[in-house]
Amino acid sequence: MAVARIGLRREHIKSIIVTQDREFKHKAITFLNGSAFAAEKICVQQMQNALDSLVADGDCLNFIYDATAVKTEDLTQSLTAFARTKATAEVRLMIFLTESQTAEKAIVQKLTPQANLWHLPMAQAQFNKSLSYSKNIALKGKESEAKAATPTPASQDKDSNKAAPSLSLVEASAHLKETVDLLNAVAKDKKRVDAVRLIGQKFNGLIGAFAFFTQGGYPKMRELAKIVDDIARTYSEDQNLVITDKHWELLSESAKTLYFILKDMRENRPVTASYIAKADALLSEYAETSDISRRQSQSQDEIDQLLDAELFRKSS
Repeated sequence: MAVARIGLRREHIKSIIVTQDREFKHKAITFLNGSAFAAEKICVQQMQNALDSLVADGDCLNFIYDATAVKTEDLTQSLTAFARTKATAEVRLMIFLTESQTAEKAIVQKLTPQANLWHLPMAQAQFNKSLSYSKNIALKGKESEAKAATPTPASQDKDSNKAAPSLSLVEASAHLKETVDLLNAVAKDKKRVDAVRLIGQKFNGLIGAFAFFTQGGYPKMRELAKIVDDIARTYSEDQNLVITDKHWELLSESAKTLYFILKDMRENRPVTASYIAKADALLSEYAETSDISRRQSQSQDEIDQLLDAELFRKSS
């Protein structure tokens, strides 16, 4: 049996997600990242597979269980098996139920009283509180008390933006690191549309990754990333062999302004007002430029692919 390493740093703690629901998995990954857990996320559909991973790897200390569609008898069996697993002493267990699952709630409280029990919808604040690695917060008592403890959207935004700089901004910087060389290459040779496309792919990753953050400089960075991505998509066909000076100026200035905003936020400083003004000017110019291939919105499938790939973690 694997033993948890002493002094394991938060960014090295691995997480196990048990669910058969794709959306639940993607949101759990996003909120784990928002709570600064950068290490591997092991996603399985069956409890036994999750317990096997838990026993085999002492770095797995976060355990997220989607019990919203689990039959009562299966839940009993799964939690009984979890409780018998000696590797779970230091594990933070989060279990999600619907509000109507009163019988299942009683089972959770009986078999795994240490569990952090939550109702859907998922929220960043739930992960921040449950995985704080201080005293566990187990929601007990009446159903109304559990409901009242579920964070509102406003508190979700507040908590998610507190936690995000510790991971998402650092990983965004690592994710964009190689685009500096790509931008320099295009600056020297406007025929390098291959580099333009690669730049667009990198900035596209920010659109989905920052989709859940709504305060500070996140919205501006997301919009600037869209500018870069849309211009790059304009050159996705082979007949577009040279990027125009106007498009290049808009792309490069958007990228640089995003870098500056990212740097301020990564260093926990208020975003410089001149950067916000520059972003607004670029967004106005983008809106008035008619020869850019725009997307009305990013499809859910595209966002799903980004989250599945965990682009930031793998690029650092």
